[in-house]
Amino acid sequence: MEKIDLSVLKNYQQLPKVNIKAVKVLSDRIYFLKYISDGKYRQYLEGIYCYYKADEKIIRVDNGFHTRDPKSFYLFVPVSDEDLLSYSNMNYIVFSTIVQYLDEKEMAHIILYAIDIEKNRQLEVFSIKYNVNEFMYSGFRMLSDSYALIELGNKHSEEEKELDKLYLINIYDSQIDEIHDYYTKYTSGFMCMDKKSENFYVEEVYMDEDHEYNVMNSDMYEINTQEIERSHVNPFKNNIKVYNLKDFIEKSRQKDKSIEPTFIDSLGDKGIMRVIGSTRDYIYYKKELYDKYLKQSEYFEDRLLIGKKEIFAIDKNTAEMAKIARMDIEDSFCYEKDEPVKISQDKSSIRIFDLHDKTQIYEYKKINTNENYYKYILNHYLITKLENSNRSFFRIIDVKTGKLEFGCREVQYLDNVLFYDEII
Repeated sequence: MEKIDLSVLKNYQQLPKVNIKAVKVLSDRIYFLKYISDGKYRQYLEGIYCYYKADEKIIRVDNGFHTRDPKSFYLFVPVSDEDLLSYSNMNYIVFSTIVQYLDEKEMAHIILYAIDIEKNRQLEVFSIKYNVNEFMYSGFRMLSDSYALIELGNKHSEEEKELDKLYLINIYDSQIDEIHDYYTKYTSGFMCMDKKSENFYVEEVYMDEDHEYNVMNSDMYEINTQEIERSHVNPFKNNIKVYNLKDFIEKSRQKDKSIEPTFIDSLGDKGIMRVIGSTRDYIYYKKELYDKYLKQSEYFEDRLLIGKKEIFAIDKNTAEMAKIARMDIEDSFCYEKDEPVKISQDKSSIRIFDLHDKTQIYEYKKINTNENYYKYILNHYLITKLENSNRSFFRIIDVKTGKLEFGCREVQYLDNVLFYDEII
């Protein structure tokens, strides 16, 4: 595992506070984002940079008017795990800016750019104009190494998502298609495509996990079933579905508001179903049935699921689903390199299990009860987080040798590189 000191990428700057996010790792260089703190809880993206490992040289790779005042132009790069997965298979880093011209006071332009990391050049992918009094732009997400999704939220009503504008963009041929499908507009769930951009996967969920659990398991909330029947969507639906992308685009061009998907798995209102994450070839998700449902069930198999969750995998290329494991709700699931691993912990230890042969890989004895599991990376390193009243810090343990690599105040990783700051 390669280790990079974040203070080098920060150029040892302390004020104003700088935060770094790596977005692409190559053998000789690293591309990263530099965020500047703008108040206690706010920050803005200042620029996109490249760090050359051999001579520790840092250069800015984005260019244009926005570099004079990145905050005003709302420089944006998507950085979710799914976005970074897309970047790992691309020769581009995609970003957007917002431009308003003096002669168009009510209009703004979203401009999408791609930085070609092979030819060291910046290309304009497309530009789209919107009315700032009617819509607000908060960014975009990568669905694959070919497609991005842009959402313009309407300013009239957060609940009426059908008024939003949702655009599917092919970043290579600049083809833009507006999506009219109600369920794709309303869902707050995971979306992605397979590596050939033939299958479009959508997780149909409408509220965050904790909120949904509390609503369904508390007497404090009263569910208006008549209102749900009148609505376009059922907020308690938990579905994972797939569309043939070619058909989806054709139906979108026909302004179809209810495109028929193929359902891969559904849970309805009997429990929580959520995507955990994905790799190049698989989507991983969990199912947790509510205890109140399981206790009333007449089936013995259902009773065995009390206090448990089940983990499933979907092959992105075939849309086939398979169950991976059953584990305690408190346990964590890791899937790096598509090697399924279970993490269990109690007050005194953290245990790592191989889910293929059910054997224990490693057991770590905690320093104290304030130390907890944080990440398991590269199927080799356990990261724990120790929190106290003043500050928190991380410990990186090599599970092959059982030795502590080091402790630090900040940690992140991408591909085979561990980024750290303030070694303790």
